[in-house]
Amino acid sequence: MRAEKLVVVGGGDPLMGVLIAFTRTEQVLHDLDTSLAAVSTYNTAHPGDPLAVRLRIFGGFTAPDWAKVLGGAPLTGQTRLAGGTGTLGRWWGGDYRAAWAAFQHQLAAHYDTNPLVSEVAVSSRATLTSEPMIFALGPKTIPGLVAAGWTPAAEQACLQGALGDYSGWQHTALTFAINPYRSVANGKPVADDTVSDALVAACAESASHGGPRCLPANHGLQDDSASNTV
Repeated sequence: MRAEKLVVVGGGDPLMGVLIAFTRTEQVLHDLDTSLAAVSTYNTAHPGDPLAVRLRIFGGFTAPDWAKVLGGAPLTGQTRLAGGTGTLGRWWGGDYRAAWAAFQHQLAAHYDTNPLVSEVAVSSRATLTSEPMIFALGPKTIPGLVAAGWTPAAEQACLQGALGDYSGWQHTALTFAINPYRSVANGKPVADDTVSDALVAACAESASHGGPRCLPANHGLQDDSASNTV
């Protein structure tokens, strides 16, 4: 979630990814305006091969310090995917969730009707990447999460509220990466695919209920326990 730099990934791809940080809005708007202006310049110079933009907003270990202390002190987490440790905010808590949703709505107010922005990735609750259901924390961190107030119910509420977080995006399609849901019971990972199924349905039916247009997606297309364990 850092603000210092906006990383643009694309090359010759028709859909360009813009990775942005959950941080103070003014800095993000400035950086994103700069990146979109660069895309617009490219498209003007290459009318036969224009780019569109997908926004991916990250949180988790990359969150700024002010977000990590919302609702309590930061937590130290281990991740198998990125290696090492980092600190996390209480993403399931009311203060953190409210700040996250407000940030999404501010972005939508500025960019929802921008024709260059083709898609926005849903990343509420995500702790490592823009995939909300990749819970990449080592088993040693589970007791600390529970002690800090984390519960499976709060975790599921976070996921179920994700479309509400992004409800300001009424003209731009959302992509929601769905993976096999993993929670924690008695200190150990457990699977509950009914949660994943419900999220797929909620995403697919969102527009018909007056919400944003949402496209269920997956970045791996595999049930890989290494990428979904806690």
